[in-house]
Amino acid sequence: MGPANNYIKFEREWTEHSIPECYARRASAYANRVAVKTIARELTYRDLDSISNGVAGSILSLRGRHAEPVAILLEHDAAVPAAILGVLKAGKFYVPLDPSYPLERNRFILDANWS
Repeated sequence: MGPANNYIKFEREWTEHSIPECYARRASAYANRVAVKTIARELTYRDLDSISNGVAGSILSLRGRHAEPVAILLEHDAAVPAAILGVLKAGKFYVPLDPSYPLERNRFILDANWS
C-alpha cells in the first residue's frame, strides 16, 4: 500500500503573501490535519501554529522587531519547521546550522556577514 496523496494544493496567488500569512490561512482552514510528521512526533497545523507563535514571541521579546538573522541549530525533527516558521513570524530570517556539521563549519556560517 502506497502513501495517500493528502497534500493541499498551493495556489498561485499565495506567491503574493509571506510564508507566515500563507501558513495562517492553512492553519485556520485545516487546524486538525497533520502538518508535520516524523518518526518521533506528529504536529497538526494548530500545534505547529502554537509552537511557532511561542518561538516568535520569545524572539521578539529578546531581540525586538528589526530584521536580523536568527541561527537555528536543531536535530532534524518536527521542531525544525516550527522554529523556522517562528523566526519568519518574528520578521527575521533564519540561518540553518546542522549539528552533524563540524564545529568549524557552523562557526564559519555564524561568522558570515549577514548584512
